[in-house]
Amino acid sequence: MHHPHPVFAGENGVVSTITTTTRLEVRQLVSSDAAFLFDLHSQPAVTGPLAMQPSTGIPEELQRTERFTSLFGDALDFGIWGLALLDGPLIGLVLLKPLRPLGDHDGFEVGWRLHPDSWGNGYATEAGSGLVELAFGPRRLTEVFAVIEPSNDRSHAVAHRLGMDKIGTLEYAGMSHDLLSIQADQWRSSR
Repeated sequence: MHHPHPVFAGENGVVSTITTTTRLEVRQLVSSDAAFLFDLHSQPAVTGPLAMQPSTGIPEELQRTERFTSLFGDALDFGIWGLALLDGPLIGLVLLKPLRPLGDHDGFEVGWRLHPDSWGNGYATEAGSGLVELAFGPRRLTEVFAVIEPSNDRSHAVAHRLGMDKIGTLEYAGMSHDLLSIQADQWRSSR
């Protein structure tokens, strides 16, 4: 039950929805999300597996949000987006974007980064499923990838629930990561 929405650049404070699932909404990030992002990126359980430094504060998160937006523009076909409960608060970040420039690969990746308060509810799998559906439907991709730090068991479990298989490793942001993938025909036959 994934419902891609028509997407328009937000104006008058309206935040564009990228897609929805049964319980979740994938939407544009806006500057008012910076406080949540600071909390998210201050969690060692989140930053550790990503090998990133904990956030220094809301100004850093405002810069991060602006950088995400500038990287992908207003088309919203691909990007790094907020993940929220339907009509509720943000619970994390998700992405559907090119592997370049962080990885030397021409493919597109799906990813998820949830606040620990939201772990264990199936949200990452539900969001990942919605993103894969978006990738193979409206975005017309034929294969999608996940780039996961080798010791990140939770993300590996999500990728496997999505039907992804490890196909090798990829240097990504200067570190070796596991590279997993699923092809559109595999996805459709497993649904």
